[in-house]
Order: sequence, then C-alpha cells, then structure tokens
Amino acid sequence: MALGVGPFDPFALGYQPLLMLVASMPLAAMLWWRRLGYWLLILALDLAGYASGLFANLWDVLFDPLLVLVALASVVRQHLQSIRSARSIAR
Repeated sequence: MALGVGPFDPFALGYQPLLMLVASMPLAAMLWWRRLGYWLLILALDLAGYASGLFANLWDVLFDPLLVLVALASVVRQHLQSIRSARSIAR
C-alpha cells in the first residue's frame, strides 16, 4: 500500500496507465479549448517523457519535480500577467 487506503493502490495504475492516458485526452481538450497553452505544453512534455521510456510509471512523470517547478512558474507568470493587465485597464 504505497498511496492507497486499503487494498487499492493508485500508484499501481501508473504501471498500466491506459485509463489515465484516456482521461488525459479530455483534459488536453479542455486546456486547448480554454487556450491554456502552457499547461498543454506541460502535459505534452509529461506524456512525451513517459512515451520515451524514461519513466516506468506515469505518476513519476506527472509529478516530476522539474515539471512541477515549470508548472508553478507558469502559474505565477500567468497570475502576474493578469494583475498587470487589470492595472492597465483600470488606468
């Protein structure tokens, strides 16, 4: 039992990730529809890292520390841009 409660272990889903890969398609469509290109790029990099065979488990790719930092930087950047645009509209 690595992450789950009881006999269910969600980390084990990362070794046979068909369900997770199928679930990522509507997520990618939503990111594209809302024009969240940075997030879509991060998801694409994650899936490319998994497809290249660098990681054995999809969870390892999705929570890779470097990509988490890139995602955090993207959120901060988007937030700062929204603050700047709100200030320029208020003037």
